[in-house]
Amino acid sequence: MSETEAFLLPEIDDVDVTWAAELLGLRPDAFGGPAGDDRRAVVMKSVSTLDVSACPGSGKTTLLVGKLAALGRQWPSTTQGICVVSHTNAARYEIEERLADCPIGQELLARPHFVGTIHGFINEFLAIPWMRSLGYPVKLIDSEICGRIRWRRLQYNSRYFLETNKHLKPGSIHFADADFTPCLAGGAAFPCGPDTATYKDVHQVLRSVAGDGYHCYEDAFTWANDLIDRHSVVVEMMRDRFPLLFVDEAQDNSEMQSALLHRLFTEGPNPVVRQRLGDPNQAIYDFDDAGAATDPFPDESIRIDLPNSHRFGQRIADLADPLGITPYGLVGLGAPRTCEGVDGSRNYIILFDPGLVGQVLPTYGRLLLDTFQEEDLADGSFIAVGQIHQKKDDAAAEKIPRCVGDYWSVYDAGVSARSASPKKFLQYLFAGQQRSAETGEAHHAVEGIAKACLRLMTLMASDSAVPRRSSSHQTVLGILSAKPGERDAYLNLVETYCLALSEVSPAAWDGGVRSRVEALGRELSGKQDLTEDAVEFLAWTDTQPADPAAGVRLANVYEYPSDTPKVAIRVGSIHSVKGETHTATLVLESYWFAHNLEKLAPWLLGDKQGLNAEGDRQAKRLRTHYVAMTRPTHMLCLAMRRSSWVTGKPEVDAATAATLEARGWTVVTLVESEGPEFSIDPAAPA
Repeated sequence: MSETEAFLLPEIDDVDVTWAAELLGLRPDAFGGPAGDDRRAVVMKSVSTLDVSACPGSGKTTLLVGKLAALGRQWPSTTQGICVVSHTNAARYEIEERLADCPIGQELLARPHFVGTIHGFINEFLAIPWMRSLGYPVKLIDSEICGRIRWRRLQYNSRYFLETNKHLKPGSIHFADADFTPCLAGGAAFPCGPDTATYKDVHQVLRSVAGDGYHCYEDAFTWANDLIDRHSVVVEMMRDRFPLLFVDEAQDNSEMQSALLHRLFTEGPNPVVRQRLGDPNQAIYDFDDAGAATDPFPDESIRIDLPNSHRFGQRIADLADPLGITPYGLVGLGAPRTCEGVDGSRNYIILFDPGLVGQVLPTYGRLLLDTFQEEDLADGSFIAVGQIHQKKDDAAAEKIPRCVGDYWSVYDAGVSARSASPKKFLQYLFAGQQRSAETGEAHHAVEGIAKACLRLMTLMASDSAVPRRSSSHQTVLGILSAKPGERDAYLNLVETYCLALSEVSPAAWDGGVRSRVEALGRELSGKQDLTEDAVEFLAWTDTQPADPAAGVRLANVYEYPSDTPKVAIRVGSIHSVKGETHTATLVLESYWFAHNLEKLAPWLLGDKQGLNAEGDRQAKRLRTHYVAMTRPTHMLCLAMRRSSWVTGKPEVDAATAATLEARGWTVVTLVESEGPEFSIDPAAPA
């Protein structure tokens, strides 16, 4: 009998459930409910494999942290631990921050336990040790930089052929196995045969770049599978080390991730106890990706639903629920914070013609001012998001609005997603400043500027080895430890732009700040000349309003009114706000093969529920907009082309208007004028 079979998980009883709730500062019955019949208590006590399908605002992360604390309180081993893996760094940070607040949580963040991303787990325990044992060093794991290095090392004829004839770009070429068999993203077949010169060139380049220590993020899964193929005992070792596995945000796992976790922990005899948490209705991926086919989430035979949301009331729940691929019958238990005079019943559809797309954000701003009190406007969180946020080359009038940028000319897609890889130094800085201003925590800005410095270092010297430390900031300080003058120069930048959150203007950037950053790049990289990529990376990017006032102006924050701002609206992609909670949300129309919200009109009218027989594109639209429509606590708005509902008429027809009103929408139509011609009485019912 293996150690995994012999290991007995601690039992959790009602006393532990109450203790965990109080530890997290919650009501004693937070997990069990007033009547003791809440499904959260079932999840808390379970020591069996299960899948928890949790609706938006159901307190999934709080539940997971509470269960971890209850387990940690009586964990019996110092050599076997709990493995907690998440799909994103954002989810991982939230779990870590909640655990770090209590002594038991701090123990769970140390050995023998693991809390981190799936990539981090695979790298630490499988891929990196195996790569090094095979003679492949690990200097840098970064898909963008590694992709560029691979592309540049190709012979000119190979690169020209792949770019011109096969329409490939840097970052397109990958390998499918430890023999460096060329493939494309996601394991797609390489477009040239093994006997061609191009194939042979790519094969050689893939091997040489790995030999020099540069790797893409997805390479970890190839190496981990190779290790298991050659040494199957690794599976038993991992199951002995981690007899309990939690997977957070399980709906977002790709086939590559899901298949490896399944192989490692649950396939075949002696599986570990695995508990996955997520929401299948919020499974949104990059548009070329698909979800897991191996061990998909949730498994209906072990599924427990948590349909009660503490984020919003029933009015918003009723508007969002039909878009769920599998509608829960969302139950809105109310917002955690009360806004005076706002009960979640004022929800708007803003109709506009393409020529008035620039009036949508001002209209939303005006609706916010007419709905919320001054104190709530100052303390609340207000967003405007769309499915497509990158500008496209096609500017055909019938496709307007194509993306978020069509609504606001200074919108910068490079700093929208919290987990994005910005293209310029200043985008790292602006994104970090924005997050620090939102949270009051300076480390976001500090990490932003530190990551930018390390990216500059690798762009100036592709052979730079980045030492692994607890944070990017500590890494920079470590590299500069023997250079006190340059270390002080870096800390001066941190103090000015990360602690004081001073604004960087174009004049200041070109007048001296950029030269200070260039000097830091030279010291970090050991190179004197800036590469073409480094020059592009350090170019000014116009992420700020045309006439910035004193103090920091955050990237992609629209202020209304512009002359005397009373409300700040963060603008971005739907992907960038997944997992967040906001006071009010505006969902913007965008174009992906068709106008997205227009394609969802039947669901908004209540004519359809869930996916039905729709295809993959519609499934992606439904999931993405379900995420967007379940962010707000108090007010939900949609911005749609007027042609979505009417043709050749100024107003929505009476029957459609009545249906929308009955479902909880108030329709606002923009018309040609100096501004939107409408008024809203805050005291009037929706």
